[in-house]
Amino acid sequence: MADFAEAEKKSWSTARSAGDNSLKHVNIPIKFRPDDVLVATFPRSGTTWTIEIVRQLHLHHLSNTTQHPSNTTHHPSSTTQHHLTTEVGKGGEFLEQYLFRDGDVEEMLEAVQSPRILKTHAYYEECGFLSSNNHCKIIFVVRDPKDMICSLFGDIKGRFADHVTTDNLQDFTDSYFGDKVYLHGSIPGPTDWSSFTEGYLTNTHNYPTLYVKYEDLKQETEATISKINTFLGHPSLTPDEIGRVIEATSFDKMRGTHKEVSANTVGESGAGKTKLTAENVAAVDRRVRDLIGRVGHAQMDLRSYFE
Repeated sequence: MADFAEAEKKSWSTARSAGDNSLKHVNIPIKFRPDDVLVATFPRSGTTWTIEIVRQLHLHHLSNTTQHPSNTTHHPSSTTQHHLTTEVGKGGEFLEQYLFRDGDVEEMLEAVQSPRILKTHAYYEECGFLSSNNHCKIIFVVRDPKDMICSLFGDIKGRFADHVTTDNLQDFTDSYFGDKVYLHGSIPGPTDWSSFTEGYLTNTHNYPTLYVKYEDLKQETEATISKINTFLGHPSLTPDEIGRVIEATSFDKMRGTHKEVSANTVGESGAGKTKLTAENVAAVDRRVRDLIGRVGHAQMDLRSYFE
């Protein structure tokens, strides 16, 4: 298995060095477990927030089971370390980043205790670790692409400035939703929002999937957390219990424990319409309309993103 993992590392590294950053070469040797949860998102779409909500829900229910009677300190508001606070489970590496670690990838992933909370920015169809006979639960989170691109611009300029040839948000947006190219080099992550989103909405391998809109997490937080809790198979929560999970997963709380949540992280909704040009907005809206034309509304209604 080590030889296989090394081959995968070489394949993706070669593709990235050639300017292919699509994550279409990812084939991670992971055997999913029934209680695994994979949070899949396009960058800057609520990955860390969703991961922490899942983690806090697991911690809450673990502390209330007879199998873990001593875990009274694992209350959602507690900072006590638990096996869910591993690098995979708590703001750590994405599955695809394991290709750049030394050692046997499969052994490293197998060493993580259950329930594992995993995350990915990889495309659905091109990921060898997603298959019809290797199932886990997926939580797929979508954010208004106009807000996403504004957040992504700041992130890329901060961490990968050498790979962006424009200081202009509008030009940067054209690299993702228009016909211009202002990106070069090996910026990690997907660049085709439409294809990425379509893959998970189509869900050809029929993974049990919960579709969540970032805006619902912001505006209907209690109801959305309750849906996630039900999807995970946990007992119902009281309003007070949901309130404690909300408190534990606030941006203020996470700034002290998650490097991805900076002092500037506000998770805006709706700001993209005012920050982008009319041409940018029209280009993004066309992509959303085209996507809806291909996948419909059965899994998720995206019409609010251009209405």
